[in-house]
Amino acid sequence: EDFRDAEGRPLLERLQPSALTAAAYLFDRVWFVDGADTPQCRRNPHVAAFTSPGYQVVRICTARFGRSFEDQTVAAEMIIIHEMLHTLGLGENPPTSHQITEQVRRRCGKS
Repeated sequence: EDFRDAEGRPLLERLQPSALTAAAYLFDRVWFVDGADTPQCRRNPHVAAFTSPGYQVVRICTARFGRSFEDQTVAAEMIIIHEMLHTLGLGENPPTSHQITEQVRRRCGKS
């Protein structure tokens, strides 16, 4: 409900036709694959995972993700939820990547 897709629809509306909960959608419909060899992972040291709005494959910069979140499981969960929002159609800029993750943190009640 907090974010909208490019057409202005709440992301929840994108999820509802599937009749899946967010957790079930993440488990059943989102694919996580190794993206270590992609230009995004090789060139940008700040990218741990990425996808395109509406695309259900999330590429993980595996070594970086592992190093960055090995002892920060809550932060890793926030990144996964952030990427799930993109698979539902959320773009960036606006909102910024930081704003998305911060809202996920607020809604999930994690510090």
